[in-house]
Amino acid sequence: MNKKQMKNFYISIGVLFLIALIPVIFLISCKDLNVSEKVSNTILLITCIAWIISIIFLYLNFRILNNSFLKSLEPALLIQVYEEIIDQKKTGRTIIHYVNTSNNYFSDLTIFCYIKIGINESINYSDLFKDKMYMGPWDGRDRRFNFLEDLEKKKIILKKLKKII
Repeated sequence: MNKKQMKNFYISIGVLFLIALIPVIFLISCKDLNVSEKVSNTILLITCIAWIISIIFLYLNFRILNNSFLKSLEPALLIQVYEEIIDQKKTGRTIIHYVNTSNNYFSDLTIFCYIKIGINESINYSDLFKDKMYMGPWDGRDRRFNFLEDLEKKKIILKKLKKII
């Protein structure tokens, strides 16, 4: 439950207590009832208010548990991107590793990947990933590519890249 919901909950509890105080004050100031009737009516009224507050607590706990359960059904994807040096010439290979870190599956996972170069230029690498792929629970996959070769294939001028870096 977020802060706004908790604030509304406490406000509603306070309003219920204020609403309960009005009949209690009326019962105490009423001159037609004897003391035992006033006490029994006041206890009955307080019991009803406590019952309403208990129902509110039960409902809110149900909502919290239900939201937690629904959140646990959502799959979670962990994506790691790192560079690997593959030979003595220090040529690098970029690896994008992604894992479904939950016990649930993705049935239509589409990954959009853009690498931003400079202020206004970006390269679309979404073609490395299949559209609407299935990933089972705890399934992990890698995509390996040579970043500089891909830049050349995508007709990006390396001099422009070096000026920015």
